[in-house]
Amino acid sequence: MRPAGLAAVAAAQADGRWEAAVAAAPRRPALPADLLAAFAVRPEAEAAFLALDPAERHALVRRLDAARSAPVRAGRIAELVERLSGPRPPR
Repeated sequence: MRPAGLAAVAAAQADGRWEAAVAAAPRRPALPADLLAAFAVRPEAEAAFLALDPAERHALVRRLDAARSAPVRAGRIAELVERLSGPRPPR
């Protein structure tokens, strides 16, 4: 980090903004409703999903969010749930 950034962090830590920002940051983002519905049908897929590290979960959800149409998104969810239900979850 450059000196200006370090100074900004130090100032935020000194006046309490740093702690407030850390406390307000979400620890676990909410999963999309359509993915949760698919997990309700295949709980083993949800268990495999939750066993992934946060970066992997985030990447998989981002791929769903990048779908440009509902049919593509539904297909990606079906594929993801199937892969998560299998012997080797996606990495």
